[in-house]
Amino acid sequence: MEEQMLRDYVVGLRRAFHQEPELGLKEFETSRRVQEELSARSIPFHMVGETGVVAEISGGRPGPTVLLRADMDALPIQEATGLPFASRVPGVMHACGHDAHTAMLLGAAALLWEEREALPGRVRLVFEPAEEFAGAGRALLEAGILDGVDTAFAVHVAPNLPCGAVSVQPGVRMSGCGFFSLTVRGKSGHGSAPHEGIDVIPAACAMVSALQTVVSREVSPRDFVVITVGTFHAGTAANILAGEAKLTGTIRYQNPALKEMLPAALERVLRGTAEAFRVTIDLKCGMGLSPVVNDAACSAVAERAAAGLLEAAELPMGTGSDDFSYYTQRVPGVYAFLGTGGDHPIHHECFTLDEDALAPGSRLYARYAEEYLRGGCL
Repeated sequence: MEEQMLRDYVVGLRRAFHQEPELGLKEFETSRRVQEELSARSIPFHMVGETGVVAEISGGRPGPTVLLRADMDALPIQEATGLPFASRVPGVMHACGHDAHTAMLLGAAALLWEEREALPGRVRLVFEPAEEFAGAGRALLEAGILDGVDTAFAVHVAPNLPCGAVSVQPGVRMSGCGFFSLTVRGKSGHGSAPHEGIDVIPAACAMVSALQTVVSREVSPRDFVVITVGTFHAGTAANILAGEAKLTGTIRYQNPALKEMLPAALERVLRGTAEAFRVTIDLKCGMGLSPVVNDAACSAVAERAAAGLLEAAELPMGTGSDDFSYYTQRVPGVYAFLGTGGDHPIHHECFTLDEDALAPGSRLYARYAEEYLRGGCL
């Protein structure tokens, strides 16, 4: 496909998706458009759930299978970019670049379809719903999308890299992620007689502080770990002792070996603090996502794919998380960061990207598949 035609196609798709963002598991129109574009080229596909789309392009002769993944869902954010193609849906915005990911993968589908007879193998295209829910990836795997797959590849826009740059570094690239909820129960009473009740507020405050000692005193300084309490709700009136508090939070970590240690440490610290304050607790902690780890040999394939197309760049490990970790736990793969410039980070109401990155992003998807099919990880 000629370069200007590819750019117009991908940019047009991205803007259409951007104007009509949809939250996770509600990507009905986005999914419909993806199916429409695939059908226009006679690319076979099937549905997973109500909105997930999995397409497959078979080459002219047998060979490996490469999986290319893009996520489709938007975020519950009111857009403030002022773009002429800004979100038309109140309170919903593509603030994470998933509109670009979906458009770029459709562009790659068009490129690969044109070259299908020359491909020694197959390319599986996965348009994933609800990535922001941190669970859709697992549902797709349970549906068998990794059956027979030799490698997986995904792209994420990176506003902290300039347009025209890409990072495909080996090793841990995104953090593991867990979430916890905590209910603290004491005994309500009158504010003038705190000794007659069991106030949960000082107990819960002590717990918030105590959690940070897990990071500072139980984890090596060489390991990245963040424990954040994001919500804290307690109390009904100024003169009433709070009898119950509810807290929720998140855990981010880099070292896969910490996946079991961290929730155990949280429980021990919180139960010990609860005993000291004479309160009881109900703790739920799930460590859903492991770190995303780029395979070294596959990263070399991605470097070859990017050569002459995008400038190689280094980027520190991302402190966010992505359910692409489900893929890289099962098959060797690469999570690439595509430079898109911009003045605001992802998940910001003013997030924008340089659309000049989109056509090269489509070619990167396609080239990774072609490079792997023709040479593997040699």
